[in-house]
Amino acid sequence: MYDRPGAYAVIEDDAGLIAVIETGRGWFLPGGGMDAGETAVEALQREMLEETGYEVLVIAEIGARIEVVYAADEDTHYRIRSHFYQAHLAAKIADGAEPDHRLVWLARDDALDRLTRPSQAWAVQSKGEAP
Repeated sequence: MYDRPGAYAVIEDDAGLIAVIETGRGWFLPGGGMDAGETAVEALQREMLEETGYEVLVIAEIGARIEVVYAADEDTHYRIRSHFYQAHLAAKIADGAEPDHRLVWLARDDALDRLTRPSQAWAVQSKGEAP
């Protein structure tokens, strides 16, 4: 089992819709794995640019969760420690570099139903409780 820290954003627009990334592997909050030497916020900012082309403005920390996931394509288990932040989209400064990642906006209940990882659904539910 490998440890994999990550950082993810709960982004809500003015209509209350939640930003979710649709991929061929599931539905996820925007964000991803941290590279060596990166802080969680730096990783989130880098992943947002890679996935969507948008800069992101972190508003508040929601919290962190640990879960174990199985990557079938790698036949490997990962212990993922996810850091979650409430954030807003800022300027779109590039095209997303990951063509299989599509930014979609979902009603809160739809996002909760579709999110692949329970920790990410927890973050959406907990967003309003951030300090």
